[in-house]
Amino acid sequence: MQQSAQKEVGLRKVLGALRNNLVWHSSAKSVLLTLVSCILSVGFLLLVMPWYNQLLGYTLNVSWNALPIYLFLVGIIIVVWIFKAGSYPAFFLSAFSPIQALKGKLKLGKGGASFRQVLVVVQFSISVFLMLAPSSLQNK
Repeated sequence: MQQSAQKEVGLRKVLGALRNNLVWHSSAKSVLLTLVSCILSVGFLLLVMPWYNQLLGYTLNVSWNALPIYLFLVGIIIVVWIFKAGSYPAFFLSAFSPIQALKGKLKLGKGGASFRQVLVVVQFSISVFLMLAPSSLQNK
C-alpha cells in the first residue's frame, strides 16, 4: 500500500471519520475506477475490433443490443469491486492506527500477502483464458 494512501486515511481518521465512512469512500473510489476502466476498455474494443478482425481473417462481432453483454459488463464490475479493488483495501485501510500512519511508521507485515498473491494468480489465469478462448473456439 502506498504511504500517501496510509497518510490520507490516517488524516481522515484523526479528523473524525468513522470506519464505515472510510470503507464507503474506498469502495466508491474503486467502483468509479472500475467503471471508468470498463468504459475505456469497451471504447478500445470498438476502436481496435476492425483491425483485429482483419488480422484474424474472420469477423468477430459483439452484439451491443443484447442484454447478456450488459449483464456481463455489470457482473465484471461487481466481481472486480468485491474481490480485488474494493472490499479488501477498504477494510484493511480503515483498520490501522492513524498515528502510526501519519508518522509513516505503519508496519504492514505479511498478513494479507498470501491473499494478494492468490488474487494476482486468479487475475493472470483469467487473462490467459480470455486470450486463448478465441483461438480454441476457432478450431472447433
